[in-house]
Amino acid sequence: MYLVVWTMLSTTPLKLLTRSLHRLKSRVRTEVSAMTKRAREASRDKLAHVLHIDGEIKHLETVLRLQRNNDLFAHDYWKQRIDEAQSTPGLLPAQKKRLDKLRNLLEMFMQRQDLSDRAQP
Repeated sequence: MYLVVWTMLSTTPLKLLTRSLHRLKSRVRTEVSAMTKRAREASRDKLAHVLHIDGEIKHLETVLRLQRNNDLFAHDYWKQRIDEAQSTPGLLPAQKKRLDKLRNLLEMFMQRQDLSDRAQP
């Protein structure tokens, strides 16, 4: 009987509340830590993705400028590559601008090709 009374007295509502608050704080810290880690990983993944797309755009710029009238691949192939790059989520404004320039350059090549095809008998 004394043990029951002692237990009841030693676990006052204030102590119970304090324990609950400590547990809650611990859970919140764990959740915040996990959320912060996920956010860092997402930022790192986005940066890697943006850098990858930047490399892809650089490759397209190089190849299309070298290509000029030499048809390494059909214009449809390069148009598809540009379309795929433009459909990438999270493009930076500068990347969008570079892709637009590439599309215009490719369209100019296609128009020249059409004109030269028509000129040939």
